[in-house]
Amino acid sequence: LRTISPDYFSTCRGFQTSSVLVQRLYSATLLDRQKKYFIDLKQGQKKHIKISEVSDGKRATIMVDLEDVTMFSSKLMVAAGGEKVGTLKAGRGVKSYDFTKVSTASGWQVVVTENSTKKYQVELSCEIIQELIKHLIIISDKDFNQEE
Repeated sequence: LRTISPDYFSTCRGFQTSSVLVQRLYSATLLDRQKKYFIDLKQGQKKHIKISEVSDGKRATIMVDLEDVTMFSSKLMVAAGGEKVGTLKAGRGVKSYDFTKVSTASGWQVVVTENSTKKYQVELSCEIIQELIKHLIIISDKDFNQEE
């Protein structure tokens, strides 16, 4: 497991999408044996965390509103421990997340499904979940949750 320091990404870059400026406030990259994971805090109309998994050239992404990150982290940690986790209602009732621990040929993973207008799914290897949660805690503990 290798972690690329968030300081490496200290410059904020903005880009235009749907006439709303989206700015990156925090970014980290995690690597395990077969996958690369990206954690990005972005500011658009509101702040959200984008969690992406890249494997075999394919990318899967879920989005978590900053206000939901504490409960998301808690449920992820419980699911990684092997306990059954109930659905997390989030996004002011607009979306929800399901967490399921599964055994695969490459080891244990937690499958996180975002249920919103469509279903989005990432598979997080259990060996990187603690590091992922550390980054989510850093994001929630900083002043990122303060409105500007």
